[in-house]
Parts: sequence; C-alpha cells; structure tokens
Amino acid sequence: RQVKKEGSQLFQDLIKEYLLDNNHRVHLELHPSDTLDAEMADEEKKSLLQIKNSLSLTQFRDIQASVTNLHNIQTTEDTPAALATIPSLALSDLSPTGVEYPFTVDTPKHSGGITLLKTPVSGSFGIVNIHLGIDLAHANIMWDDVGLLPFFASMMKEGGTSTFDEIEIAREIDIHTGGISIDIITTHSTPPTSTHSDLVIASADDTQIRTLLFLEGKCTS
Repeated sequence: RQVKKEGSQLFQDLIKEYLLDNNHRVHLELHPSDTLDAEMADEEKKSLLQIKNSLSLTQFRDIQASVTNLHNIQTTEDTPAALATIPSLALSDLSPTGVEYPFTVDTPKHSGGITLLKTPVSGSFGIVNIHLGIDLAHANIMWDDVGLLPFFASMMKEGGTSTFDEIEIAREIDIHTGGISIDIITTHSTPPTSTHSDLVIASADDTQIRTLLFLEGKCTS
C-alpha cells in the first residue's frame, strides 16, 4: 500500500547504485589478428599430418576406401526401388477428427482443493505433460494490480524460493524437468448474469474477458 501511495524508486535506486555510481570497472582490449586464418589452417594441417603419420598403410587405405565409397553414395542417384521404400502419407491416410483420449476427473476432497483432469496416453514413454490453469477471477485481484501479473508470472520462475536462489532453482528445473513455462493468458468467456465489478474486465459489447495463469511443464513419471 505504501508503494502504491508513494510510488517506488526501486529500479532507479538499483541502477544508480550498481551502474551509475559503481566505480568498479573491467577494461578489455581486443586486438585483431591479420594472420589468424592462416595460423588456424596451419595448425589443422599439422594435426592431420600427425594423424596420417600415426596410421599404418592398411589403416590409411581403409580410410581412403571409406571416403571413396561415401562420395559414390552421395553422388549416385537413388533407384526408383529405393525411393519407393521412403514412407509417405496420402490425404486419405489422415483422420479429419484426430484422436480423442479418455480422461478422468478428480474432484477435490476438501475445501480449497482443485479439480484435476487426468489423461492417460499410451506411448508417452513415462513422460508426464502438465497443464495447470488457474482462473485469476477467484484470486480477487483488483484492477490496479492487473499490470503486475506478467511480473508475478516471471518471478515465479526467476525469483527463487526459500531454499533455492534464482540460479539454483533454474538448475533444478533443468535437471528434473523438460522445462517449465508460466504465462498469463487472456480469453473470452460467457458474460456473467450479475453486474460487472471492478474485478472483471468487460469489452464494449459486454463480452467478459477471462484471465488465466497457466503453468505448463513436463517430467518423467
């Protein structure tokens, strides 16, 4: 409330302290080399010559034969019989409706819980994909705080926790998951029967706009 009333100089103060008034400096001097390409080519020639001298005559001829064989494979046109072995799809092979996977609904057994939709998918190889959507209409977020939602979403990943700082939590996510994303999504929904309050955004045609916080990620089960 104090920040809302008096304003905040947080970022201005950080820039002033750590950038403008910071006397610590690092000076780097880069000197281009006109002979770098030649030096690298000479080192490569020496390295290849050293490898060549370490080979026996039989090993050297085997490498030459492999190179010649590879060149012939790359430059020879494929036969019609070989081209016919490449898998292909016709439009008739594709289903116009796609696959509908069955799902189960787990309702909360206590107040304050959330409803979970579980979709078992065969062939997922033990990988779990999680899409968790939270309707922010139930979070009682006032209109004046809506502009902070993107910052809040980014801080959920970048702000660290009570046991991990921002670098450690990023490493934990990389180690144990296939990535986690947190986004704010805005979509249309059916207008409510009651009058709009300051917790609801409405367009000119009285269509309610619904705001969701989505957490998406995947990991092994």
